Amino acid sequence: MQATTPVVRQSLVKLTEETTRTEEEAQKLLLETRPLIVDTLKEVRDVTHTSNSLLRQIRDLVGPWLEPAR
Repeated sequence: MQATTPVVRQSLVKLTEETTRTEEEAQKLLLETRPLIVDTLKEVRDVTHTSNSLLRQIRDLVGPWLEPAR
């Protein structure tokens, strides 16, 4: 028990340091990429809105031709 205690303690200290370092790197990455993600999501929303608008216009233009003849 006495022989393993220092080894276990040292392992726990190293694990804590690595975990802390990983957390700091993850937070840094999130802070750096958040503006890009937000901008990308805004662009996706704009493209989706434009695409939906174009599809509605095409439907309104072509739709009457696709209805069965009376």
